Amino acid sequence: MITTAAASGAIVPMQPAAPVPLSQRIGLFFLLILLFFNYSRIFDFQWSGLAIPRVTFFLTLSAAVFAGGWGRVFSSPVGRYLTAFTLWLALSVPFSFWQGGSYRLLVNKWLKSFLCFVLILCLVRTLDQCRKAIYVIALSVLALTVMCLVLGRTTAGGRLALEQGALENPNDLAHTLLTGLPFLWLLALHRSGGLTRRLLLGACMIPVLVATATTGSRGAMVAAAAMISVALLKSRFAGKMKMLISAGLAFGLLIQFLPDTLKLRYGTLFRDQSEHNEEKVVGQAEGSMEQRKRLLKHSIELTFRNPVFGVGPGVFMPAAAADSEAKGQRPGWQETHNTYTQVSAEAGLPALFFYLGALLYCLRQLAAIHKASQPHPELAEIKNIAFCLLLSLVGFAVDGCFFSIAYSRYFPTLAGLSMAFIFCAREKLSARGLNPALPARRGASPSAARPARSSLLPA
Repeated sequence: MITTAAASGAIVPMQPAAPVPLSQRIGLFFLLILLFFNYSRIFDFQWSGLAIPRVTFFLTLSAAVFAGGWGRVFSSPVGRYLTAFTLWLALSVPFSFWQGGSYRLLVNKWLKSFLCFVLILCLVRTLDQCRKAIYVIALSVLALTVMCLVLGRTTAGGRLALEQGALENPNDLAHTLLTGLPFLWLLALHRSGGLTRRLLLGACMIPVLVATATTGSRGAMVAAAAMISVALLKSRFAGKMKMLISAGLAFGLLIQFLPDTLKLRYGTLFRDQSEHNEEKVVGQAEGSMEQRKRLLKHSIELTFRNPVFGVGPGVFMPAAAADSEAKGQRPGWQETHNTYTQVSAEAGLPALFFYLGALLYCLRQLAAIHKASQPHPELAEIKNIAFCLLLSLVGFAVDGCFFSIAYSRYFPTLAGLSMAFIFCAREKLSARGLNPALPARRGASPSAARPARSSLLPA
């Protein structure tokens, strides 16, 4: 048995790593397949009538039941926030404008999304397993990009979209590609396989960027700018220079490939009135922006008129339409186009508090872990994974200001991966006497940096 010397000079036997239960290994295998299906949407293109994703979900859930680890869900702040959010949605159903619609959303959509969070936290328990899950998402986003560029369609406005499925809306497609891009970056950053492999994987990010830009999603472009800003803020000088050069080259490449209609569409982000002759394209884009402003105001109005339980989960459209008709206005029959007012208008301010609590906790802890590990080269993997998850969550948070994606699987999946990683990173950092909330200075002794209680421990 390998031994190690303690500070007192005594020889203490090292504890062998606990074996991974068979049920957890089987569950992790099915979970990785499920993540690939969820992000690549391969069954939206082919064999859509098959129930393979549903069967995979059932097998993953069954393995998780036997693997245990359910205490991790409720011992984590994010787990408690999302559980409270789920319970509040259930409480909101009896007060809904349309109880049947709210019940169906709760059972058929949100509970499945919440279970994605639960499955990830139950089955992903080591840093190596976190990395595998991230790599699978990276490869699935790359597969989605290839299928979009080969099998996708171009709308009348020149926007890239899919023929059918969950990502037939260009905005949803752009969101999936953009939030998955940091995972592909992490895969390219891994040193195994040599420089050629890393350059090849780095080059694979180009078609993802092209496909994202070709969707014509202005919200995704704003989210991309926010992600770049955070990346610049968190990087050192050399990293900032590399990032600025890469961003400049990518921008120049996209300008060359984008059709004029999309350039005009993106141009409406920077002006109120067009100075171009393409009045139809610009008029449609600016009309869309005005419509979103009206929807935002209406959703805020309904929030303050129904601050506790909202108008009902998933039923903003019929409730807003009925409200408009009562005022003698033409009903719009559209979503809020804002994740946060979607939650507040449909389920009340308490639900928004729980949702934002989970999101902000993930962002704060990932930023703290990145800061604590940055001065330590031996913790480069932890730093990079924290950076990757942080950027993806920033993309989700900013993009959520423009789309109604509160009940989709995007956030529960990212929150589950983030919380699983936080558990693993906390253990690694604590073993080195580092507090993620207060990283040790260079040359400081471990005892000086060790806190009485890790800031990542749930209260």
